[in-house]
Amino acid sequence: FRGDFADLSVPDQFVMSTLECRHLALRLKHLLFWEQYGPAVQTLKQAVSCIRNACYEMKNSVKFPKILRVVLNLGSVLNEGTYLDSNGFKLESLLTLGETKAKKSGTTLLHYLASMVTEKMPELLDFSSEFPHAEISSKIEFTLMRTEVERLSKEIEELEKNLFIYTDKENSEQISGKDVSHEISNFHRNSKKEIAEISKELNFVSTLFKEVASYYGEENADETA
Repeated sequence: FRGDFADLSVPDQFVMSTLECRHLALRLKHLLFWEQYGPAVQTLKQAVSCIRNACYEMKNSVKFPKILRVVLNLGSVLNEGTYLDSNGFKLESLLTLGETKAKKSGTTLLHYLASMVTEKMPELLDFSSEFPHAEISSKIEFTLMRTEVERLSKEIEELEKNLFIYTDKENSEQISGKDVSHEISNFHRNSKKEIAEISKELNFVSTLFKEVASYYGEENADETA
C-alpha cells in the first residue's frame, strides 16, 4: 500500500498495522499467556491452600481418631477368632461399612456404628466439622496441579527466550501509553518467581500429605490416594 494511511478505514488500518508488526505470532501467543496466567495461578494457589488446610485439620483432629478406635474395636469383636482378626485396618475399608449387612435385620455396619455413637458418644457425631476442607481437597489431583505448574513454567521459559522481541530498541513500542518492553519484562520476572514459589509449596504439601497418611497408618500412601 503506497497511499495515505489515514485514508484507510479503521479495519484496513488494523490489518496494515498487523502486517508491519514483527514477530506477530509470538507476540499474540505471549499476550494470550499473559491474559490466562492470572486465573491459572489463582486456581493453583487455592488448590494448594485447600490441601494444606485439610492436612492440618486431619492431623489435629481430636474426634476422628476416636471414631476410628470405635471402628477398630467393633471390627475386632466381629472378626475375633477368624483370619480377619487384626490390630488395624486401612482407611479405605471405611467405605465398606455401608455395604456390610446383618443377615437377619439387613442393618448395615454403618447404621449400627452411627446408632452406637449416638447413644454412647454423641459428642463425636459432628467429627467431620473438624476438617471442613476435606471434601473439597479430595477432588483435587496432585498430578493435574504438577502438570499445570510444568506447563506454566515452560511458557515462562519460552517467553524468556523471546524477550528480545520487546527489549530491542527497534522493537520498542507503546500500547495505551504503556511501555510494552517494561510491562512484559516485569510480568516475566514476577511470574517466574511466583511459579517457583508455587512449585516449592506444592512439594511441601505433598510431603505433608504423606506425613498425615503415615500418621493414620497408611505408610505407602501416594498423592493419588
